[in-house]
Amino acid sequence: MAQTFEGGLFSGTLFGDFYIDGQWTGLKEAGNATKFEIKSNAEVTTLVSKKKYNRGQILKSATIAQPTAIKADINDPDRDVLRVGFLGTGEIVAVDPGSVTDEPHAAPAPLGVIELAKRAVSQVVVSRKNGMDATAWATGQTVAIGDYRIPTAPNQHFYKATVAGAVGATEPAWPTDGSTVTDGAVTWQDMGPIEAVLNTDYALGVDNSFKGWVQLTEATNIEPGEPLLVDYSYQAQTGYRIKGATQPVCRVRWFLDGENFATGEPVEITVHDTQTMPNAAIDFLSDNWQSIGLDITPVTPPGKDAPYEIFYPGRQ
Repeated sequence: MAQTFEGGLFSGTLFGDFYIDGQWTGLKEAGNATKFEIKSNAEVTTLVSKKKYNRGQILKSATIAQPTAIKADINDPDRDVLRVGFLGTGEIVAVDPGSVTDEPHAAPAPLGVIELAKRAVSQVVVSRKNGMDATAWATGQTVAIGDYRIPTAPNQHFYKATVAGAVGATEPAWPTDGSTVTDGAVTWQDMGPIEAVLNTDYALGVDNSFKGWVQLTEATNIEPGEPLLVDYSYQAQTGYRIKGATQPVCRVRWFLDGENFATGEPVEITVHDTQTMPNAAIDFLSDNWQSIGLDITPVTPPGKDAPYEIFYPGRQ
């Protein structure tokens, strides 16, 4: 005997099967869905009379089926829903531990950040290339502004000519306090240590080390734009990266495992294949819990005779 269908107050868990790299990945819980709204659409077109005696009356009409519109809101989303929310592609990041030697960088301004190629770094050494490439002082030379020298007896500092000319007959007493020295017609500026000093020229904190950031101090000897070479070790890393705005739409198969609280009976909704895209921005600095809004356009796939199905298990 046919059963009576009653109005519903529904709850449900939403699952998504995401089409990635040419294949379906299988259903999995998509997050806390607060809306899953389906609207089947049709358009009525009419032929309206312009005749004197029945102007404005409909002479003929036709109804044309239109695509179904589905809207979903999901908070507490999984990573694939986030990917859809950014119309992006996702990739699992897995990096083995290792080390890097002589990674080149141009120095930022004081308090600026050097972004290393790897994350979770330690044993960082920042070397100043101008000092590494500087030649030893020698008598009889003529130097230009911006030339670099190191003492014949290295003291780990290097020096920049700020006044050009011929050097003196004897090597100057090189300062190591950041001051200048006169050498014949030349003035040399102490540029500081060739190997930058941790917590004097740059700093590493736990958060910065994890991100692979080296931050210059406010009082650093390093000049903006100065070429640097960085050595460091890095730990094994894992993560998931979303590259946003890499595709115009995402394919998803949706399944709602629902329950009608009015009757205590289950209800299942299957949307076989869809073109899914976000319908609102995602504000990372909002004071409210974020909800990803989705516009879902069902597609009837081969072998199916409807774009979606609502199934009441046990009903007749």
